[in-house]
Amino acid sequence: MSTYLGFKPTEDPNYYFVSYNSEDVSRVGSIAETVSRSGISLWYDYGSEYGETWETTIAERIQNTQQSCQRGFFGGRFPSTRSRIGRTPADTAHA
Repeated sequence: MSTYLGFKPTEDPNYYFVSYNSEDVSRVGSIAETVSRSGISLWYDYGSEYGETWETTIAERIQNTQQSCQRGFFGGRFPSTRSRIGRTPADTAHA
């Protein structure tokens, strides 16, 4: 299961999607918690089980993000393989 960042993800349909590397949980969590406390709606994957359901949930949440601002937090290592999230089986076969 995903990591708790110090606040529950919003249920508001208008939100910023929080993307983070598990190595950066403490740093991202403190920033995201501060932003959330200021009244900005944030969603992240807390409560989602890993696997196909997790990937589907993440892809839907990214596609349904109402906000135009995107920010990423990256740790010391960047994954060497491309993410499968939001990709179709045909896309995955050609990766």
